[in-house]
Amino acid sequence: MPKNSQALSQSLMQTSSQSNDPYFLFRDDLEGRLKKLQTNFDNWEVLLRNENTETSAAFKKAHSDLQKKVNTAKKMANELTRSVNHVKQNRKMFPHISENELASRQGFIKDSKESIARIQAALRSPATQGKLDSDRKAVLGGSGGGSKVKAVSIQGSSTRAYVNNGKEYQQEVLASQDRDMEEIDIALDGIKDAGEDIYNELDSQNKLLEELNEDVKSTQSAMDKVNANLQKLLATKDGCQLGVVIAMGIVCLISVILMVTSLLSI
Repeated sequence: MPKNSQALSQSLMQTSSQSNDPYFLFRDDLEGRLKKLQTNFDNWEVLLRNENTETSAAFKKAHSDLQKKVNTAKKMANELTRSVNHVKQNRKMFPHISENELASRQGFIKDSKESIARIQAALRSPATQGKLDSDRKAVLGGSGGGSKVKAVSIQGSSTRAYVNNGKEYQQEVLASQDRDMEEIDIALDGIKDAGEDIYNELDSQNKLLEELNEDVKSTQSAMDKVNANLQKLLATKDGCQLGVVIAMGIVCLISVILMVTSLLSI
């Protein structure tokens, strides 16, 4: 299997026969990852409900692993999307892929993205963030923490409490920074995917424009020939030849209309 998403995209787009089509291999791989992702998500939900998320090492690991697996699955789904779009835009290059098969691939990708989006939404939901904040406050002692510190004897214990609170505050800040970095990483991945989609779309449009340019040149060449013949025929007064001139004029008009229609359809 390709070692990175770029290799995946290239191999998917270069295939030209059913026998060497890697789509099914990557589809099965993504299906397996999605099943594992759902299992991880179920375990994460149990830990979220039953553990203190601020102190539970099991939850922190599950939370970090889940985010990484969501990102990996999302990247794979995006690569499959690009490969299917490539097939749609270049149907003549993939005669072995029927319209029903293409629709099936689109349906699989749609369902996969919905599953990933559902889990990602749960990770970012207000309920999840509320639980994380609540557990963090519980560890720090909530609003009563300050009064407890004040009630401690000044003979050294207040200093220890102050130091402990300082360490806890630092841990809170570091945990918050870690979450922010994870969110930034997810956002950057989204920007990267959007940029690649835009690049692929522009590349596809450039190809269409090149094809249209070739059609225009071909039509222009044909019209030049017709005009040359018209010039010869107009020099005569034969009625039959005049009819041919009119017919050829109509052909020219139809050619111009078809060319304009092609331009407007882009």
